This record gives sequence, structure tokens and C-alpha cells, in this order.
Amino acid sequence: MSKDNRMNWIAKRLIAYFFSDEDPRNLAICRVIFFFLMGCAYLKVDFVRFAYAPVELYEPVWLLKVVRAPVLSPYEMGLAAWLWKGSLFCAAIGFATRISTVTAFVLGAYLLGFPHSFSTTCHYDAVMVLIMGVLAVAKCGDVFSVDCWMKRKFSFKQPDGLSRSPEYSWPIRLICVFIVLGYFAAGISKLRNSGFHWFTSDYLSHLLILHQYIAYPPTRWGLALAKYQWLCSIMAFSSIVLEVSSPLALFSRRFFWAWILCVYWMHIGIYFLLGPDFSLNIFGYVFFIPWTHLADYISRQRIQSVDLK
Repeated sequence: MSKDNRMNWIAKRLIAYFFSDEDPRNLAICRVIFFFLMGCAYLKVDFVRFAYAPVELYEPVWLLKVVRAPVLSPYEMGLAAWLWKGSLFCAAIGFATRISTVTAFVLGAYLLGFPHSFSTTCHYDAVMVLIMGVLAVAKCGDVFSVDCWMKRKFSFKQPDGLSRSPEYSWPIRLICVFIVLGYFAAGISKLRNSGFHWFTSDYLSHLLILHQYIAYPPTRWGLALAKYQWLCSIMAFSSIVLEVSSPLALFSRRFFWAWILCVYWMHIGIYFLLGPDFSLNIFGYVFFIPWTHLADYISRQRIQSVDLK
């Protein structure tokens, strides 16, 4: 195969992956679940406390540095936080969807990026900003939204039913790529910086002990597991395999279900053994689930059960 043929083949595969026809309901369901979970997760988070941090310690992350985002006062920070939380729930119900999703992205990028600007590194919320950015430019409010209901209620002309379109597929595909690349980058980073020593040495054993005193996990199981270096090596090797093999989840549905279950339990293990809470990452998993296929399957099962009766 020549170079031109290879490039054409790759281009066709990418177009087929990102721009295949998709049911608008799938993207809408993902929007509802994702923004609702985000709103509930951050509803009681106090962002005002970061406004009291010393300005001398403020070292903005690259995004805030590019837009020259200012350090807000406590009052302004509180107002921005409540506007952001309100926009999350407005985006979930599809009220002024375009405005609410853009507001959620802009304010979310600032509020979630602000703690990172004080040397507080979080591994779980960066992908949330990317997801909100994609939804801010996507047509995710065409169905299952207040906007859609108001358009049908007050429009003189009855709107036509929405058909399958690439407009509803590329946002989901792109978000899935972002999530998978996050795991893949983590695995490559481990191999690049530690190499095979990540799972052949006693590094994870020392990490389990160290986190008992700096991260305060909910259990003391890490101290017990740290005594068994062979078991720690298996756990470290398994994490590398899950992260490096993550791109395969984009192309194989069967592999995806096995991979996502293993990753889920990996995060559970990290929380109980090491302390870091990656529960927010689970919010992104909703974009991997074919909700319309699942709903159609449940409907068919109900119809069959009624017919049998």
C-alpha cells in the first residue's frame, strides 16, 4: 500500500468514526446525565476559600495565563461559583442550552483551573473541562430539553422530527477520545519516567505506605498489601496494561466493557488504598454507553413480555 493510499484509508476511517449518523437522543441523554452529576458533585464545593490564598503564590496554569484571567475577590469568586453551578443544572435540563453550556465551560475552566494555579495538582477534573468545551459547541439540546419543549409549545410552525446526523456523533466520539487519551497518557508517562521499574521494583509498596501519611485513605489496607511485593508488582503491571491498552476501547465494544469494568475497580482500589478520589472520571463514562440502543432493547423486551401475557 502506497503512502497516499494509507493516508486515504486513515482519513476514511477517521471520518467514518467521528461523523457517522447518530440518533440525537444519545447525545441529549449524555448531556442530561453529565451536567446533572457535575452539578450535584460541585454543589457544596466552596470556591471562595481559594480567593483568600496569597496572590504571591498564584502561578496560573497555561489556559488562565493565555487569557490573562484575573484573581477574583471573594465576593466575585462566590458569584462566579453560583453562576457556574446554576449553569450546570440549566444545561442538564436544556434551558437556554447554548448559553448555559458555554457559561458552564468558561466559568468551569476558570474555577477548576484556579486551584491548579496554587500548586494543587488534580488528576480528575481536567477532562471535565474538555467535555464541557465539546458540549458548549455541540448541538446537544435539540431533544430532551426545555428549549425543545418551548419551541414546540410556542412555535406557530410544528417543528419537524430530528433525524440521525453526524452532528450528534462527533461530540460523543471526541469526548471518548479525550477520556481514553487521558488513560493512555498516564500509562506512557509511567513507562517514560519509570520504565519497567514501575512494576518490577518495590515502588508501589513504598507508595502504599507513603500515602497512609500524606493522603489519608479511608482504610489501612495499603499497609497490609505493602508487605507483599509480588502482589504490588502484579497490581502495578495491571495498571500499566489497562492504561496503555485503553485506545482499543474505542474500536471494540466487547473490549470496552471488560476495560471499563477493570478501570472502574482500579479507581475503587486507588481510593481505598492510596486516597485519591477519581469518582469524577466516572461521569465521563456515560458517553461510552449507547443509550438509545439500550432504551430500544428495553422497549423490545417489554413488548415481548406483554405479548407473552
